[in-house]
Amino acid sequence: MHEPILEALRRGDTAQALAAANAAVSADPKDVQALELLTAAQQLSGDADAAMASIDRAIALQPDEASLHFMRAGLLVGNRDIDAAQAALARSIGLDPNLFGAYVMQAQLALGRNDLDEAQRLCKLAGRIAPGDPELAAIEGMIALRRGDAARALEILGSAAQQSPDNAQLRYALGFAYMAQGHLAFAEQAFRARGLRPPEAAVITYSMHMCRGLLATGRFLTMLPRYTLMLPRTDPSLKVLPVELANANGTMAIITLKKRTLSPRAELFIKTTRAVAKPLARPR
Repeated sequence: MHEPILEALRRGDTAQALAAANAAVSADPKDVQALELLTAAQQLSGDADAAMASIDRAIALQPDEASLHFMRAGLLVGNRDIDAAQAALARSIGLDPNLFGAYVMQAQLALGRNDLDEAQRLCKLAGRIAPGDPELAAIEGMIALRRGDAARALEILGSAAQQSPDNAQLRYALGFAYMAQGHLAFAEQAFRARGLRPPEAAVITYSMHMCRGLLATGRFLTMLPRYTLMLPRTDPSLKVLPVELANANGTMAIITLKKRTLSPRAELFIKTTRAVAKPLARPR
């Protein structure tokens, strides 16, 4: 009874999958598998609200089925409801401690918020269930890359890509590892294997005016300090993207030139800056 739905989903025939799944649920409203397949078809069609309603119906019928909570977590991630997704993942792992995909999704979320230690811990847990899985290798490679160890990232991702040459996620991560090592030709191959255009060359500048000028062309993205939002903006169409980044503390220094006399204003600025910065300095 469910085979026509599965076959339509495999073909990517959304309309046929929806029709078959709806017919199966109408025939038996308590058919949990039919509701699960209907959720998948609705998700494929882009109807997130209907998919959530269907998976909630399935969970109400079978609340102790870990895979249903895991599927719900995926929908919640798609809706950017990360806290609820974390709760659904925790519920799925509580019901099935060997649910590999739940650990992987938790590790991906930890990586997304730049909690590298937590992502590594979750990878270790998942590795006990499926050692050497390419999804884990992709995450572990990105962890190494985020920690600034591009050589280690390339080692992890390169080895995994040889074992799973058709894994798109691995190829994508491998592209960034090659870029970090300066192997641009290999990076381009890795990105194109993922079906993506390689990132174009970056413009590195410390000029805030140049950053804002390039941004206004519509062909660049940039990162600026948060306080720039308080400055007058000449182009009101510029938007702040809802992207969360880890705090990056840069090293700041005051440099004076020999045989140059500082003005009273400069001396006052230096004195005030040091007084403000001293309590914030980290112990060495």
